Amino acid sequence: LTHKIEYTSTESHERTARKHSTKPFVQLSLHQLLLDRLDCFYTSEKKQQKSMADIGEQGGNGTAARAVSEKELFRAAALVIVASFGLFAEALQTFLTAGTYLPVDQLKGTVNTFPPGLNIASGAAEVFMVFMGLSVGFGVLFFGYNNSSMTFLFTLVSLVLGWYVFVVNAIARPIFNFKKDQHPPLEPLGGWDSQYRADVTFYMGYLVSSMCTCAISIGLHFYSVLNLYRTQEGLIDRTRLVLYRARLIYYGCLVLVLGLGIITLTGWVRKQEGAGRLARTVIYPPTFITYPNVGILSGLCMLVYGIIALQTAVMPNKNMVAFTVIAGVLLWVWMVGFHVMCQIAQASRNALGQVQFNGQGIVIAYLMTSVCFAPAWFAQDLGNALSKREDAYDVKTSI
Repeated sequence: LTHKIEYTSTESHERTARKHSTKPFVQLSLHQLLLDRLDCFYTSEKKQQKSMADIGEQGGNGTAARAVSEKELFRAAALVIVASFGLFAEALQTFLTAGTYLPVDQLKGTVNTFPPGLNIASGAAEVFMVFMGLSVGFGVLFFGYNNSSMTFLFTLVSLVLGWYVFVVNAIARPIFNFKKDQHPPLEPLGGWDSQYRADVTFYMGYLVSSMCTCAISIGLHFYSVLNLYRTQEGLIDRTRLVLYRARLIYYGCLVLVLGLGIITLTGWVRKQEGAGRLARTVIYPPTFITYPNVGILSGLCMLVYGIIALQTAVMPNKNMVAFTVIAGVLLWVWMVGFHVMCQIAQASRNALGQVQFNGQGIVIAYLMTSVCFAPAWFAQDLGNALSKREDAYDVKTSI
């Protein structure tokens, strides 16, 4: 009985002690748990930062670099849509006016006629490229259809058809028409004063300018589809400045040469025909000249835009990137408002009120959208790459 009383008393004291020590024990446990959670969070954060630093060092070859965000996917799909719309009007006009109504035996052309069959095939190829790009872009953007295999197939098709369209539209047809003295180009009323002017304006104002415009529009379309595929597969390294600078240099050079071509053509027209409104519009696609002074200003704006893009590529920084994007928007406003609405729309009817250049305004407006948009897009990509490189460097140094 004495032993039982002692045991009960001891147990009662232990319960009392535990009762009084419950609150400190709970506080200690919560404090320790909080420390453990903070330590886990700190370790996890360091691992994430270390992986970001590895991406910066390895060029994005790790597993984390292959993760594709929804924002990047939508951005790539939007580029496909914009690039497809840049070809939309030209594709329809080329196909509808290429001679689809002609009999089969006349599609081969003659000694003095460029084969209509090549024009029809070129227009059909452009229409298919536009339809393909819009289908892929809208499918990803609005319906969540994200099939990288189909996108890769469209990339190969865009590459083959794009080269065919470029050779036919920008090289073969202009040279053939020039040798056969056919339209286009449409020279000043009465012709050029010398053969030298005729040759220079053809090569700089027509052949080279057409090649630059076609290379920008077709090239941007191909790149957009390829970029979407690489984004879907997680193969894009957003920190490699060399690639973005090279693309910006390429498109900046094309824009610069296009500006030189427009200045050369409009300068000779102004010298020969005067500064006032021309009696007949001079047409060297993609340039339409009704007012020579407006054409010279358009060429200068294009030239300056190309120089700005090259400057951004050679000495990249955030301020130059923003300046390039703003310059692209302003150039597009100028080209649509003055080069299209002033030059082409004002010359759309002759003295008898007959329509001369039906549909050309919308074609040039869409093409100028690609021309103005491409350097601005690649400048923005370069700016994003700069930001990611800076973030990766900050993470690496903090670790």
